[in-house]
Amino acid sequence: MLSIIIIILLISIIILIQKKAQIANNVSEIQRDYEQKIYELKIAYDNELKIKTKQALDRSRYTLKGNISEIFCPFHKGFPYMAADCTFVGKPIDFIIFNNLEAYREGQKTIDDIEIIFVEVKSNHQASLSKVQDAIQKAVQKGKVKFETYKYDELTIQQSKIAVNQIETNIDVVKPLDLSELDKKYDKSEATSEIMARRREYPRHSKTWSKEEENMMINKITEGFNLNNLSILFGRSCTALTIKLNALGVDIQDI
Repeated sequence: MLSIIIIILLISIIILIQKKAQIANNVSEIQRDYEQKIYELKIAYDNELKIKTKQALDRSRYTLKGNISEIFCPFHKGFPYMAADCTFVGKPIDFIIFNNLEAYREGQKTIDDIEIIFVEVKSNHQASLSKVQDAIQKAVQKGKVKFETYKYDELTIQQSKIAVNQIETNIDVVKPLDLSELDKKYDKSEATSEIMARRREYPRHSKTWSKEEENMMINKITEGFNLNNLSILFGRSCTALTIKLNALGVDIQDI
């Protein structure tokens, strides 16, 4: 009877070993399949990246060549205006032509011969004007063009200097806030050697935020302090402040 039980146990063990080997083999096959798929995806990604990179470079070269051609367009044979009369703008239109102005300077033309012409260069004859260029063309055609002279006086200069000085003064008075009491109350951070090294630049790096500090920061933002100012005030990096502001739902684009 005992021998029968032993035989049954041995058979069971053999079956279990075979099952285990079969499972291990199946796992290996699945792993190989996934590795093969990952490899194929990587190859496909690399190939696609090469194609997209080449396309982007080709477009950049095409654009660059087009821009260079536009700049040197007044020197092309057959261009209807003198290069000396051409002023390159680039955007929203390529050139403003002061036609016959150079000849007027030389006494070869009269003031009535001077024309001001807006020119947009298109390397492709089929290319159409953009929405903005079309609007400029229509404004010119409707005669909505005028000449103005802006004059500034000494008072304007002084006011500008005062404004600049005020800005510089505001920047100079930004000094770190004394938040030592808050740190004593709330800070639970561990001052590792890495953190201490970082605190040489940002004294409150990795220190625990408190609700009071968050409210103080929001108040400073409403007062007009920018991200760099906040970094000085609170002794934290701009990155740390950005993360905290995002967590508080504050859009840093508004700062």
